[in-house]
Amino acid sequence: MSGLLLLVGCWREWRKWALPCLLLGLVIGALPLIFYNLNALPGQDSLSTLLRIRDTDKRYHLPAINQVTGVNPSCPVISGQHIGFAGPHPFRCLLEYAGWGIGFVLLWSIATLSAIAAVWKLRPGVQAQEWSYDERQTVMRHFARLALLGSAGLTMLFYAISSNAALYPQTNDRYLIGVLIAAPAVIWPLWTGTWTLARSTRILLLAKRMVLLLVGLVLLSGTLGILQVLYVDQNANRQEETLIHDLLHHHVMRIYSEYWTCDRISFQSNEQIICAVIDEDGHPDSVVNRYTPYVAIVQADPRAAFVLPTGSSLAAAFAQKIAYKGVQYQHLIFDGYQIYVPFPMS
Repeated sequence: MSGLLLLVGCWREWRKWALPCLLLGLVIGALPLIFYNLNALPGQDSLSTLLRIRDTDKRYHLPAINQVTGVNPSCPVISGQHIGFAGPHPFRCLLEYAGWGIGFVLLWSIATLSAIAAVWKLRPGVQAQEWSYDERQTVMRHFARLALLGSAGLTMLFYAISSNAALYPQTNDRYLIGVLIAAPAVIWPLWTGTWTLARSTRILLLAKRMVLLLVGLVLLSGTLGILQVLYVDQNANRQEETLIHDLLHHHVMRIYSEYWTCDRISFQSNEQIICAVIDEDGHPDSVVNRYTPYVAIVQADPRAAFVLPTGSSLAAAFAQKIAYKGVQYQHLIFDGYQIYVPFPMS
């Protein structure tokens, strides 16, 4: 959409050096991706990975309404029922989980149609090429708004057609973060308008202001919710930093752990600690290990430790496994983790 905006608004520049410069910048920025794909193993290139993820999503046969609204598992459903706002508070569930999405899409639709109508009204100026400077600025402003709304629409579309939107809406709604940039364009129809003597116009404007106030209150509620959990998240970050420090202090630099620990630990430690994700059986999980060279690095170290969250099913399964096999480990407990370090081989 940004490229289309540049094409429409700066079409004279496209006939000069703009296109070669744009392509050169694209190639330079994509060089790491290009080099990787030229040397990637069969089945590990970007396209194969994308298709594999897509095929994984196809194993879930979910109604489209689940994906669009994200009601499952946000809203409890009756056993054997594919869709529905069940449970003790179905209306609250509908209002909380589907109301915001439906309202946003409705506002987006109104804003998009308004922007299209505004650009359409100015089309005679394109044919006659009689735009003044102010008129050109106006039409480009409308078109820029339309480009923002188009970007938001594409983002919502790609999110909605993914099964993750229905299966794990709370953890995957982060993929909608880019939609926030279009928020001013979405609420613009609620902001515009002036008071007139006509009663119907004043009622409509008052209704728009009330909806705008409601949107503001919802966003304020979300902000307050973030502030309430901010202290908990800050403590978790500090605990993670302490974990990295203590692992390095004990010379534990190659570890096995669960998915939500591994990548963060490797990143935050600047790869001083390398981690591989394991499944319940203690074997590296080929599906969720995002960077496969890490697995080979950890497996090559006979002293690689198991760093498992205290109270997790993974920690319980591992403790039961080593008790059954009689394997001996140095067992450390700190920073909310159970650490099992193999004894040196004699």
